[in-house]
Amino acid sequence: MYSDCKEGLKMKIVAILLVFLSYRVCDAAPADNDGKTIDEIIMESAVSHEMFDLIHDMGDGEMMVMVELDILLTLKELAKYGNKRSRVRRKATSSDRQLWENCNVYYEIEDADFSDADRVVIAEALAEWQNYTCLKFRRSSTEPSRIRVRNGGGCYSRLGRTGGIQDLALAPNCRRKGIVVHEFGHAIGWFHEQARPDRDDFVTINFDQIPVNWRSQFGKVAQALVNDRGVEYDYDSIMHYSGNTFGPGTIVTRNPEDQSRLGQRFGLSFRDIKLANLMYNCAGTMGCEKKTCPGEGFQGKDCKCYCPGPVRTSPVVPCGNTTRPTTPTTPTTTSATSTTEGVPPGPDCMDVRSGCAELKANGLCKNDTARMSVFCRKTCDLCSTTPSGSCMDYDEGCPLFAANGYCERDGLGVFFRDECPLSCKVCTPVDECAAFLGQSSSPGHMSSFLATVVMVTVAIWGFR
Repeated sequence: MYSDCKEGLKMKIVAILLVFLSYRVCDAAPADNDGKTIDEIIMESAVSHEMFDLIHDMGDGEMMVMVELDILLTLKELAKYGNKRSRVRRKATSSDRQLWENCNVYYEIEDADFSDADRVVIAEALAEWQNYTCLKFRRSSTEPSRIRVRNGGGCYSRLGRTGGIQDLALAPNCRRKGIVVHEFGHAIGWFHEQARPDRDDFVTINFDQIPVNWRSQFGKVAQALVNDRGVEYDYDSIMHYSGNTFGPGTIVTRNPEDQSRLGQRFGLSFRDIKLANLMYNCAGTMGCEKKTCPGEGFQGKDCKCYCPGPVRTSPVVPCGNTTRPTTPTTPTTTSATSTTEGVPPGPDCMDVRSGCAELKANGLCKNDTARMSVFCRKTCDLCSTTPSGSCMDYDEGCPLFAANGYCERDGLGVFFRDECPLSCKVCTPVDECAAFLGQSSSPGHMSSFLATVVMVTVAIWGFR
């Protein structure tokens, strides 16, 4: 940022797959099993290096914020979920307004964006949701509240039902069953598992490993504000990131034997399925007489009790036919906190996404230092100015946000202080010239900056 001074199967497939609507063994492993975790795929799916900017101009004067790599929120939503007194940042939202009414999830697919093979993958992902839960995915281009599945710069979704047309983006590398299941998990109302308030009993977050402007995205919410519906922490969740989001040691399990379980991208886990059934009251919706199930068992949409089964083949089985024991949930240590204590440090200098060599060849190491210092430190030779020790803004609109009081605004202050440490005056710039200029004076960069000024001004006016 301161480079001048520093250098046609469609839903027919679903109909076929839904012949198997009863709880059956499902082959959860996708054909393209390359061993990559859910967050690695999301990180590498970005078509543009700008995909992971936290603040996005949506093209119509609306400004939105990308949190946790793939959840898109409006500023008002960010204020709600970022306020420690009122936020409900959890795996499962407790707001009935964000749940899909009568378990009907409406969606449409931008057909021109997807091949027949892509649509098969989407259908397989939706069939998994319908197989294990009472959610019904109905294709519609007229329903006022619906998901629009489209091509995008990466993988991302809105949170829950927003009350309008909401985008769920699947860039080419996102078109894998597990990724689609994950993104629809956000769309039905789920954040990531590692955002749970009890996560410190099970994992340690190494904040020194995380770039400054992303640290607020690895926070957690107070226990009193969470409705986890009694479902315990789940290392196997399709919504849990791996330990390597920003390099080895980003998230470390309390029990080392559980480390390899993080970040799976095969499909819904037992506790994912249980939570969705409780969240949408599947048994009650289907008119089941309430019954108590053994162990971790829950009552499914067919009124029967289901217990944990083999993780990657049939995560739920009728209770009494359980083929795997209940996963222990008692923390191996107590009074844990998310610090760097006991966490193996990651490499001092590394890239955290693919394609850095190409970005460097295109001159972005010099012309877009802020972004490259986050994602391509090694390739761009920016290790001496790592995000944890830098004083810079990570968005062009930061001066305007700071001038309008966003650095201190309730529910937004933490986010903007992390994203705009220079403009929010929470650090001292090492490069005084950079602090004075604020932006590159090259014509292309300045035109982009002026466009951002207009966008931010409109957003601030609307937020008020």
